Amino acid sequence: MTWHWRHISDTEVTIRERIARRFRHHVQTPKNPKGRIHREPCVVCKNILTDAHHVDYTQTFKVVWLCFKCHRKVERGRLKITKKMIWDYSSLVITRPGGQRNEKSIMG
Repeated sequence: MTWHWRHISDTEVTIRERIARRFRHHVQTPKNPKGRIHREPCVVCKNILTDAHHVDYTQTFKVVWLCFKCHRKVERGRLKITKKMIWDYSSLVITRPGGQRNEKSIMG
């Protein structure tokens, strides 16, 4: 097991990385101009340099946009997240019969 500051198991780290990668695929960036999710300013301090914070990793497309400083405060328990802060992008995903998930096409 590799060291992690919160003593998270390797399996859990792998799952988190996979979920973050899946979400990142949809975020619009200069390298990915067709991304359907636009970065928003930090919900606390309005800084425009933000990252998506997943409150619950089982809900891939529910995130809070936070700058680095505010993200650290949340991780250390100094800042609480409310329901009003959460952005829900789950409408980007549709579920097929049988429970298989499929992202909607960009063309609609």
